[in-house]
Amino acid sequence: MEGDGYSPSSDGPLVYLDATGKLDRLSAELQALGGEIILPRTYVSEEGGEIVLFRDTEGNRLGLHSPLQRPVTGPVSDQTMQGLLAGQKPGFAFVLTRGPRFEDPELANLQWEHARNMFNLMREGKLTHVSALPGGASILGFGLMLADSREEVAEILAEDPGVAAGRLAFEVMTAVSFDADKTRHKL
Repeated sequence: MEGDGYSPSSDGPLVYLDATGKLDRLSAELQALGGEIILPRTYVSEEGGEIVLFRDTEGNRLGLHSPLQRPVTGPVSDQTMQGLLAGQKPGFAFVLTRGPRFEDPELANLQWEHARNMFNLMREGKLTHVSALPGGASILGFGLMLADSREEVAEILAEDPGVAAGRLAFEVMTAVSFDADKTRHKL
């Protein structure tokens, strides 16, 4: 409430308002009334539920909170799947295969350097998942990468020591991925 003696603040205590079952609707309404979303709908934890942080028209920082709706039984609905797909930005997947010089014994040591490169990309936040598939399959591994384009992913992978030497080859694909820990509560 605006009035004499009140000083809007985004630095003081953070008050959360109950938005059980209506987090999205209330977020849209507060924006329509001139509020600003500071943090969009964010999953906190199973116990903590979900929150939205916003700044009201007077400059106060507030939160909306909704406990997680308990999972329902039966198949996941079409509406739930459509919502998950609509809210997920496509990324990029890649598969690693044997390159033309895979059998060259002088390049065997590059497998270790390739693994180091994958972990470096993960540390830098570019690579979100990588799996090695030892056992002689035609696909040696796969991963998920954050980038703006397939070309950017191809450029990054082309610099991999194993790829650059011809021990490994790759193919890049557009991918929509879901993390079980971040998705399970919506099912």
